Amino acid sequence: MVSSTQELVFRAADELLQEGRRPTQQSVRERIGQGSVTTINKALNRWWAELGGRLQGRRRMPELPEPVEAAIKDIWQLALAHAEHQAEEARREAALRIKAEREQWTQERDEKQQVLSGYQEKLERAFDRIDALQRQLDERREQEGEEDRRLLDQERKLLAGERELRALNAENRKLRQTIERLEVELLNKLKNNSLSGKSENLDEAGAQEGLAEENRNLRTVLSQADTRLAHQEAELERLRKALQGED
Repeated sequence: MVSSTQELVFRAADELLQEGRRPTQQSVRERIGQGSVTTINKALNRWWAELGGRLQGRRRMPELPEPVEAAIKDIWQLALAHAEHQAEEARREAALRIKAEREQWTQERDEKQQVLSGYQEKLERAFDRIDALQRQLDERREQEGEEDRRLLDQERKLLAGERELRALNAENRKLRQTIERLEVELLNKLKNNSLSGKSENLDEAGAQEGLAEENRNLRTVLSQADTRLAHQEAELERLRKALQGED
């Protein structure tokens, strides 16, 4: 179908050319009475493309009439102008297309650069956050280390206090036992003197006074030891509560 329409277009264009008229889509379609605009346009473009070769062949024909040759030359000039116009249009369209593509590429590049800049800023903020968290972690570890050392020191003090408390308790028991022994001795001597009804001589009276003085001194030491013991027990209780509070 395309080949048949092309032959009709070629024939109609030749006839129009011979009549001194420039073949156009409209004039050719009116002449053949059929075919779409697209089909006629393709066939007519091919006719124009082949026209030069056909003219070269006709120049070797001396019998070509002069009016026809003049008309062909005019049409050839028109064809050249038309081809140049189409080439210029194609170049202009290509330039516009290249410009549009370049602008689109530039816009896409700028958009991607903005996205990349946003990602870089987010990455920098993430690194800053990581550094801050690392510093906090280091500070927390340092604080925990100091706290551990403080707790260890308190535990050592508690153990030392417990040892001292045991020593004080042992010392108090010895003092109490000594006081009880002296009191028993003193009571026995007073009881013996009372039963015998005899007056004590000076040496024995001095001995009794010495026992009483030693007893008083021991009680003073015992009172001081009790005070130290109470203070030590209070300090140990404070340390125990502090350790329990840390746990």
